[in-house]
Amino acid sequence: YSIWYPNKMIKKIIIAVVIVGVVGTGLWFGKKYIPTGKSTKGELKVISQPASTVFVNGENKGKIPVTLKVEPAEYTVKLVPDDEATTATFEQKVKVNAGMQTYVNVSMGANSVTSAWEVVTLEKTKGSETEIAIFSQTDASEVAVDGERKGTTPLSFTKIGNGSHEIKLTAAGFGERTIPIKVTPGFKLTISAQ
Repeated sequence: YSIWYPNKMIKKIIIAVVIVGVVGTGLWFGKKYIPTGKSTKGELKVISQPASTVFVNGENKGKIPVTLKVEPAEYTVKLVPDDEATTATFEQKVKVNAGMQTYVNVSMGANSVTSAWEVVTLEKTKGSETEIAIFSQTDASEVAVDGERKGTTPLSFTKIGNGSHEIKLTAAGFGERTIPIKVTPGFKLTISAQ
């Protein structure tokens, strides 16, 4: 028995070493598949009135509202209204950045001129800088932030306090568009609107 007992122990040790080695090797080669908590994907959120179906790069993503986790890239977002006879289809290219949300809000009208929309894109800036850039499909739309006139589109500015604000766009012959935003240090907010 004095010879047999160590052999049993050696076998157990060898089995344990092999198991640890296999598990360790599996973890080493599989580490890129283990979640790290840091998402490289962005989020695309789409809402509209009236009810519509969302297509992203031609692929049906379902009825409004739609929120998707997607790879950072430029996408073509198309909204097809339930009532196509009286409501125009919406289509726009939008950019989604890693770890950020791009927000699309559409009020579809009878045609593209009577429709209103905004696409709000967020991206990281250097340090704690804050920036807002506003573009309008309507040339030279007036921009007011919290009731204070800032200028006409296209417009970019950095002097704005953190927290919630209200951006108002107006243009002769068009309806007024009010866009609520939240400013956070270290981020640039880009708004494209009609």
